Amino acid sequence: MNKPAPPETVFRVPFGADECVEATDEEKVDLYNSLLAEAEIALATPLPRSTVTKGFSAARLPSPLLSAACFTCRGRCCYQGLEERGFIKAPVLRRMAAKYPEASAQELAQIYMNKLPDLHVAKQCLFQSNNGCALDREDRSQICNEYLCRHAKAIENSPRDVQHLEKPAMVVSINENEVKRAYVCRKDGCEELDTAKYHRS
Repeated sequence: MNKPAPPETVFRVPFGADECVEATDEEKVDLYNSLLAEAEIALATPLPRSTVTKGFSAARLPSPLLSAACFTCRGRCCYQGLEERGFIKAPVLRRMAAKYPEASAQELAQIYMNKLPDLHVAKQCLFQSNNGCALDREDRSQICNEYLCRHAKAIENSPRDVQHLEKPAMVVSINENEVKRAYVCRKDGCEELDTAKYHRS
């Protein structure tokens, strides 16, 4: 049996925290109150259907390599989502209201509360689980769907065959000169590597 081809390209991504914690009652109440206020605005100022759907497009779906990179990072950029309450504002809730036209503001807020993971990455967005965002893409804010850090931009600017894993690539997450997570990614999936072998000098 032929051995899989080794990766030809290595991408470095930031390091998001490993620790996952439960959201506190205070954080949940704060999130619910924010969602409720934004839902009331959304229902008071409905927009045309063409505008309601703005913020999510299948054309913006990440490439397989970019998805793997964000998973390896564990969403370092998502730390702002804690203070910004997932960036879930009235425009996002208008899209949710379009899916549930009979829902009240309280019910729209509760739909999002029901999507909270049991544990979230410490000091990051309450929707940021260890496996990525707990929200479906169409339920996220525009900034969450479209923001790219400089590491992600480097991947997006790489050749198409690399982005779509026609060739294997390695993604490493480094913190303070130590490789914390490393994956070799191929079309059939990603293999986690033993990071003890990849310390930087």
